[in-house]
Amino acid sequence: MIPEPDQYGPYVWALICEPRLPALHEPRPNRAVADLLNGDAARLFGITPTCDKAAMRLCVAALWMYHDCLDEAHDIVQRDDSRIAALLHGMIHTRDGDYANARLWRRRAGRFPFFGRLSEAACEVAWDLPGIDTARPLGFGEGWDGERFVDICRDSLHSDEPDQVTCRQAMLLEWRLAFDYCYRQATGLI
Repeated sequence: MIPEPDQYGPYVWALICEPRLPALHEPRPNRAVADLLNGDAARLFGITPTCDKAAMRLCVAALWMYHDCLDEAHDIVQRDDSRIAALLHGMIHTRDGDYANARLWRRRAGRFPFFGRLSEAACEVAWDLPGIDTARPLGFGEGWDGERFVDICRDSLHSDEPDQVTCRQAMLLEWRLAFDYCYRQATGLI
């Protein structure tokens, strides 16, 4: 099951209620969200002061990323040495076209419990598009392979539009699950 945006409270919901497919290589930052994201993160999430503040900062980084503000997201994740920060770091570089760095950070991140759900959901997305043959590599048999996904995204820039749409939809799925993981960590749910 992929998390729904309305479970994160009204402020976060307002930031992510409208689905935004991530850009491949040339993001268009939505800086209209700056006032909310530069404010008090605890108020944004409605979290008590005893929450995991590092995870809350990563939630903010993920929200910057959602709105294609990759520089702001990068500034936050590069100061955190956690595995989930490494994954977000790799996701940022997948989107900005720095594929070698994307693979490096994804390798450092390792595997996460949500990779199985991500793999299944990405396969479903791929099979729903007519004429698409990327489902097999997106499925990866036993789970998500982030480094392979970086290569698929890079290669999709030189292929048909359905491949690019599949990659963008898989990026959104990956973002939603990574954000949910950070949120649950910030609120003490994991």
